[in-house]
Amino acid sequence: KKHILFIFKSDGIGGVEVVNAVLANKFVCEGHDVSIFLFLRREKNIVDRLDKRIKLYYGNGFKCSFFNKKMLSTIIEEREIDLVLNEWGLSLIPIFLLNGIKGKKNFSIVSIYHNAPNANGRLKNVEQKLSVAKNPFQRFWLRGKYFFVRSITAMSMRYNYRHCDYYQVLSSAYIDVFKQFTGLKDKRQKLLVQTNPVTISNEGFDYDFNKKQKEIVYVGRLDNVQKCVGRIVDVWSKLESQFQDWNLTIVGGGKDEIFLKEKAKRL
Repeated sequence: KKHILFIFKSDGIGGVEVVNAVLANKFVCEGHDVSIFLFLRREKNIVDRLDKRIKLYYGNGFKCSFFNKKMLSTIIEEREIDLVLNEWGLSLIPIFLLNGIKGKKNFSIVSIYHNAPNANGRLKNVEQKLSVAKNPFQRFWLRGKYFFVRSITAMSMRYNYRHCDYYQVLSSAYIDVFKQFTGLKDKRQKLLVQTNPVTISNEGFDYDFNKKQKEIVYVGRLDNVQKCVGRIVDVWSKLESQFQDWNLTIVGGGKDEIFLKEKAKRL
């Protein structure tokens, strides 16, 4: 029996949270003791998806505060934590707090990065602005901003890697990308590969080929920076007239929902 602590940025409903809710529930079913520490509380959250045997703890914001460090230390001691799964393997904050505790208590840390190592929302946002910028001064400023954000991101990921026992990426192809992006020279075999599971249950689903329809479906967060959902709308506007017996369906919610609906109407 293992005593496992997950660390989430928040309890909001997102890909990282949903994947790890499935994993946490599976650990409980396998007989392990599971706790979850969350820096932030959201109005719409994953709490109802979690096994009732999982203990939840909330911090006082996504920051290196005394309150957060004290709470993490107390959880690790009282719950006799063997393994910490840091699900925010980009930020300095979780690993910095844990690093201040690890010298006093015996537990292992695995940091996980749920994205391509050389990509995140901030980088993508600058990339998109740079791709449409015409003014040479604006392009110069955006290139400088991109270099700065990239450097900070790489530094943060190196810090995570050096202060955890293992660092996990989502694909074997990402190992070399991670090393190149971070400039990692470490010879230790600390990089693990674990793909995200399919979190939608197909129990009771009976596939009938005769009911198959000509339909393209996107399911996910409506975020034009990270998910580039607007690109789907742009491409479909060019193909729709050639494939009139096909339909495009976009399922999801997010900060760019209104923008995407208006974009679809214009096209």
